Amino acid sequence: MKSLKIFILAPLLGACSTFDWFAPPYDAELDKSVMESHKAVSEITACIDMGLCADVASFEQREQIYTKAVAGLKTARLRAETWEPPRRSATGAEAKTLLIEMIDGCQAQLMELGERHRKNGVPQNAGFTQPVDTACDQALRAVQALKQG
Repeated sequence: MKSLKIFILAPLLGACSTFDWFAPPYDAELDKSVMESHKAVSEITACIDMGLCADVASFEQREQIYTKAVAGLKTARLRAETWEPPRRSATGAEAKTLLIEMIDGCQAQLMELGERHRKNGVPQNAGFTQPVDTACDQALRAVQALKQG
């Protein structure tokens, strides 16, 4: 239910960012961090989807990509945390919380996938990539929706 709420509310962040007291204003650095992380996540999940990450040894070859993705998400979270609604708006505070939750959701899914990859490898077509792709796409769409506001 929580992911449905986040999925529905992501586009609303963009609409509400027109008035910076409803949602965080667009932040180019936040956008860049999430975009770079999203690209790294896509590279990892493509590797898995192509069957190139099924063995444990493949993790070492992708470890820097995981690190880059996690670092970008941590940077994005810090940027999102610094925004404060100018009027102490409950709506603005909720928008900020939802944005941070989407970034955290992407990071959590990625960390879980990375741990699985490090310990066991990740077999192709096992359904491990969809949750990561979905969570990280939601975070990216939420940040980019702010640009449209």
